[in-house]
Amino acid sequence: MKILRALADMHALSFSEILEKTGLSTATLSKYLQILEGTREVEKKLEGARIVYALTPIGRREAHSTLTELENVVVRKLYLYGATLDLQKKRGAIELILGAGIPALKDMVKSFSLLGTMERQYLNFLAELYVHSVKKFLDKVEGELNFIELRAAWQVLELAAWNKIIDKEGLIFDFKGTWEKYYGMLGDELKGRMAEMSLNEEVIFRKLRAFSFPAKERVRLVKKGLL
Repeated sequence: MKILRALADMHALSFSEILEKTGLSTATLSKYLQILEGTREVEKKLEGARIVYALTPIGRREAHSTLTELENVVVRKLYLYGATLDLQKKRGAIELILGAGIPALKDMVKSFSLLGTMERQYLNFLAELYVHSVKKFLDKVEGELNFIELRAAWQVLELAAWNKIIDKEGLIFDFKGTWEKYYGMLGDELKGRMAEMSLNEEVIFRKLRAFSFPAKERVRLVKKGLL
């Protein structure tokens, strides 16, 4: 994001100019420019006598992401939870629940190196579902809740909440409507990968609900058939 934002402010920048603006090391900048070229977010071109880097339309959209502060918090937590691994290998519902939370170091390294446009879009999509499915909890409405309150709201849901609107005192929850709103905005590549990995509405709902519990609690709830 440092690289994308540096390039968003200018038409194009040389390697040394990006280095100065981002404060990254030479090796790190070189590595991530290659990754961003691979994901078609940055393009390298000749401008006069110098080589420069510029954002592609995909990169410009990423640089100007409109996620809220709370959505960004959820994105970071989902990434540490191992959510991008969903797109890299197929896992059953139980493995999605119990296998996440403490990913193997080699998987996290792989996940980070492959954090391209599709993976970021997936994380953003999960965060939007997590934040906006909760329309009201206790005395607060959507937009007023913090992360701890969101977690609490997800924890009190029943298993069937993915497929119906929950409207009762202290909780209004609409996962299906939120899914329909944000799923339609996804790119075809991500939709295809999600279908390939069987990441449908119910699986994603169960994943996000499990994400709301500590690891030990997830194990206990799975044994009782409550996740």
